[in-house]
Amino acid sequence: MIECERAVIWVEGKRNDWLDYSTKWDVTRDQLARNLEAAWLCTKGKDFCLVICHEHPLKHHEELLIEGYRRGTWSGGWPHLNVDERKMLGSRTGTVTWSRLAAEWSGLKKHLR
Repeated sequence: MIECERAVIWVEGKRNDWLDYSTKWDVTRDQLARNLEAAWLCTKGKDFCLVICHEHPLKHHEELLIEGYRRGTWSGGWPHLNVDERKMLGSRTGTVTWSRLAAEWSGLKKHLR
């Protein structure tokens, strides 16, 4: 988690693992929903986002999960939130590959080999 004066950025790094379809303490709740809500709760009124930084192409179920939350068509991880909160959280999700990140941040490239 990166906390700045006006924003919180939660980075979920995925190198050789995938977005889990459940969390250890709640098997009905996926990792993306839990992390997005946790980022939101940590903001204390600041702007925020969750960035999934992945090594390999996302699996089909991960793409569907992310898109479902972004579009507001999937709410499985947030049954306790209202529609507006779900849409807001879904819109705060981004994805980037490690190689793309390294290409944009030249000093990082040497550490990713």
